Formats: sequence, C-alpha cells, structure tokens
Amino acid sequence: KYMKVNRILPIINNVKNLKSAPEVAFKGDSYEIGIDISSRLEFPYNVLSNFAQTSFELDGVQINSMEGFLQSLKTHDPEKQKETCKLVGLKAKGMGKKHNKERQKYGHKDLNYLYWQGQKIKRDSKEYQELLKRAYQARYDADDNFRFALEYTKGRVLKHTMGCPEMKKTVLTRDEFTNILTELRDNNKY
Repeated sequence: KYMKVNRILPIINNVKNLKSAPEVAFKGDSYEIGIDISSRLEFPYNVLSNFAQTSFELDGVQINSMEGFLQSLKTHDPEKQKETCKLVGLKAKGMGKKHNKERQKYGHKDLNYLYWQGQKIKRDSKEYQELLKRAYQARYDADDNFRFALEYTKGRVLKHTMGCPEMKKTVLTRDEFTNILTELRDNNKY
C-alpha cells in the first residue's frame, strides 16, 4: 500500500509542492497515492464531497446534498428532516448544528441514536450502516457527475483527512465515508 519515496519519485517528479498535493499521503518516509476528498478542491475532490449539490430521492424524500441528508438524521421530526435534506453545503451543516442544540435540550450530548422518517436508529448498528449505503447508492444511481468522479478515482485510495474519526461525535466518520465510497466504486459498473 505504501511505497518508499525513492521508488516513486521519478513517477511524480512534476509535482512542485509534493506535501500539499491532494493525491499524496505521507506516512514517515513512505507515502500513498490517493484522493483527499474536499469541497474546497477541484474535480473530482469537490464532486465527491458531501457538500456538493446533487439531486436524488431516498424513501420518497428529495435530497439536494449528502450533507443535508446526513444532518437531517440528527432530528426526530420528519418534517424538519425533509427541509434539511433540501439544503446544500454550509447551510446544511449549519442546520445540523441547530439540530445538535435541540438534541442537547433533551439531554442527548452525543450521537448514539439518530433518526430517519420517524424511526430511531442506533448509531453503531448494522441498520444505520445500511441506511448510509442506501443513500450513497441512490446518489450514485441518480448523479452522473458523482458517478463519473468516483470512477475517475479507480486505482487510488480515497481519504478524507478533514473528517472526524469518532463515531460519537459525527453522523459519518471519515473511515465510514471513504469505505462506503470505495465499496460503491468497486462494486458498481459505470
């Protein structure tokens, strides 16, 4: 997975600032060619981001960004969920913060339980993981740009270094995110 720097430098010697290249991840004196997903970068990194605008349906609910869908899972109110699913990028993230404050009023300090269409779902359950996978599959099926961007990453490791690694603090850890995208890419034929 990781290659010694001196074995691959000739291949990527055109990269001027190697440590800032989004497709290079360093680990000691070795590194890995990969894709670091971020809405702040250009194609394909931004298209794969949860902040990217998209349009798909899941269980009859219109979703305009994965971030909107993910933040909607924090509220038990199906109507608030539908409204949050329509939001994109930072607006969706901001609504998620409002949902967090609402949760704290009721004594929910972490994200042990989330909700979809009025159903309470344990965060660390197989049911929750299946919901996430269904949502990403629905996006994949409906969004040509997302599908093309994901296909573009074939042969590369997907990373999300700005994502949170702790399950109790986020609705989607960076590993869950990259594992779902990798599985989606590798199991679908474009």
